[in-house]
Amino acid sequence: MVALWYVAIALLTELVASQSIGPCTGGILLGSFQRPSHLVSGDVYAKDQRTLCITGFSYDGSAPDAFFWAGTNGAPSDNGQIIPYATADSSRFSSRKLGAHLEQDITLRLPDGLKARQIRWLSVWCRSFAANFGHLIINVDLSGLPDSSALAAPAAPQTRNAYVIGAITNGPHSLRTGRIILLDERTVRIEDLVYDGQGPAAQWTVGKGRPSPNGIKLVDENGQSAVVREYNVETVELTIPDPAVTFRDVDYISLYCFPFQADFGSIVIPDAVKQPGLLAPALTPAVIGRNCETLSPSVFNVAWHIDPSTSRIVFTLTGAVDRGTYLSFGLSGSNRRSTMDNADVVVAWIDQQTGVVFAVDYTLVDRSQCSRGRGVCPDTSLGNQNDIRDIEGSEENGVTTIKFSRSLSTGDSRDIDYLTIGPQYAVWAIGQINRQGQLNIVTKHSDRTPGDLVINFARLSTDTCQPVIRRSIAAPIPVWTPSVLSGRTVKQFHFTIGPSGGQPGYKSVTGNEPWGIAYYVNGLLIPELILKRGETYEFLIETGDEADSPSSYHPVYISDDPVGGFVLQSVAEQNALRVYKGIQPNREPDPNAVGGLCEFLVTDIRKKPEDFPTFEQYKDNMRFTCKANVRTPGRFLWTIARNTPSQLYYQCYQHRYLGWKINIVDNY
Repeated sequence: MVALWYVAIALLTELVASQSIGPCTGGILLGSFQRPSHLVSGDVYAKDQRTLCITGFSYDGSAPDAFFWAGTNGAPSDNGQIIPYATADSSRFSSRKLGAHLEQDITLRLPDGLKARQIRWLSVWCRSFAANFGHLIINVDLSGLPDSSALAAPAAPQTRNAYVIGAITNGPHSLRTGRIILLDERTVRIEDLVYDGQGPAAQWTVGKGRPSPNGIKLVDENGQSAVVREYNVETVELTIPDPAVTFRDVDYISLYCFPFQADFGSIVIPDAVKQPGLLAPALTPAVIGRNCETLSPSVFNVAWHIDPSTSRIVFTLTGAVDRGTYLSFGLSGSNRRSTMDNADVVVAWIDQQTGVVFAVDYTLVDRSQCSRGRGVCPDTSLGNQNDIRDIEGSEENGVTTIKFSRSLSTGDSRDIDYLTIGPQYAVWAIGQINRQGQLNIVTKHSDRTPGDLVINFARLSTDTCQPVIRRSIAAPIPVWTPSVLSGRTVKQFHFTIGPSGGQPGYKSVTGNEPWGIAYYVNGLLIPELILKRGETYEFLIETGDEADSPSSYHPVYISDDPVGGFVLQSVAEQNALRVYKGIQPNREPDPNAVGGLCEFLVTDIRKKPEDFPTFEQYKDNMRFTCKANVRTPGRFLWTIARNTPSQLYYQCYQHRYLGWKINIVDNY
């Protein structure tokens, strides 16, 4: 058991009075931020050896990982450390990432062991990009400053009480802390935290009894229940995320390693602080008002507000789209850019037939249809849950509005937390829903995030939205002439992959919404094949053979299945099909129906299929490429039996709606 150190009054607790931050007055002027970017500005003063003050500090808050950062030699670089700060609105010093500030007074508290006289520079520094957003070189002799502030009388104590309950020492992975202080009934401050960050998936938890996997994960100042990183004598503040649970309801605080079910270090919460009314109620954050951003001018807006009483974020998506078209919005899978890869999004739409409103939790595991846990998948298909609630919506005059909510931190492994401090990268998309019976298949987007989209979801109420305008009646969309390949003149059929051609192509031919790719046979988009009974034909397959990459794996099979996606069907549905080629008895693809990936790729992505009157002109905007230097096509022969039915289909084993018809005839 890790040793515990208790600081106590009457063998129990020590009362600590929280003091408000005094005004930025007095002290020695050190100068202003130089070479600023991201709107950084402000004048810096030294009040004592532990305290610096910035008057009129501004910063746009748009960087993902910016802090106050100081060093004792040289110029601003990675060789520095985070300096905790507090604003006039808060009595707490925190090492949290910097959000947006506009001409605010900031107080900096230097960590233990660092004196103002030792500092050579102060910077607003982004760790992710090793970027200096503005700095101050200190050339002032500060040796005469007092160790503690004698420049202004301390403010009167607030009524909120904080209790020191002890410290953790000599834990695994160099774990140790300074004072552990309960600031209120749901917030704890851990001072001077040291931890090497090497424990697998260790997180701060609270719970009943002894530390266990059943503990409640605490959230940090960014609202995240993240794996604990490396700390080097830093102070953190953590909060119990559930408003219904307080420190009166739990027995311990633990740094708990979930994979090994190990308590790296814990401290008991004394019974004395559990008396009703002794711990102050948790501070209720200011209501974060309505915000609105235009994602696509006149087409798509997102509005939101945070409800602090429930720790939920409420979204309203408004788009110039009809029923059956989805509006998708959520968080990027990267904290450095906007990307669909591993994004956590909500896909929302109104059903074209029934008018039912949907808002579904999705994870974009891969850029393909959802198959075997890969692709664009609803969380429920990945073993998680749909965390979207309070769904309502309407469609009027070609404008769809859908409202829903989700928890800031759901605890779902597939979900990304919405932060209550600082900016995040977001993504959006618009596309079609392909409804087949009870299935709602999300197809590839027709419009999406054009670059990086950065939003501070906890910002003060700001509405920059432009009106969403019903689209005028568009010019008629061209319909391309369907392609046909007849066995009269063609005996070999070469299957590759290419773009679906959207409305003029795949949809106009089949009546179904495509995913975004489709089969090309002999260079033609989903041609209808006409084959004769009694004759033999050769099939060459170059549609992808990487089974662990759904976007590069499209084995071909021939059956009476008009939809495709054999692997996505139930055993009963599979048994009901008549398969002629491409599937083995064990329900896996025939190796002869699998080959390396060759595909047609669009050259100018700014041009849409609707811009081309014919498929031939559309294809002129493509190039043909094969993934491997040495091509390894699959190959099989098919002799059409006399009893073969007249209507069959060539389809993709892995995905729905990539293929089309085969007509079987007695005579051409």
